[in-house]
Amino acid sequence: MGHHVAKCVMSVGRQAIGITYHAIAAVRDRLLAASDMTFHQSVALKAVADGLDRVGAVDRMAATLKIDGAQAHILLD
Repeated sequence: MGHHVAKCVMSVGRQAIGITYHAIAAVRDRLLAASDMTFHQSVALKAVADGLDRVGAVDRMAATLKIDGAQAHILLD
């Protein structure tokens, strides 16, 4: 495969990933809205459902949502 063709294939791959990401986010947001839940709350629920203790849930939420520990604790309360 020539250099130009490889660049085009990579570009199309990136575009497909971007389109897929946005499509999944739209479906996720509709499902969350229908259940009266925010994305942040869904991350908290997933952490608890996975059996994490409070410290583990706070760590996961802080990393996933890019928030500090105090904000994560508020979400769990």
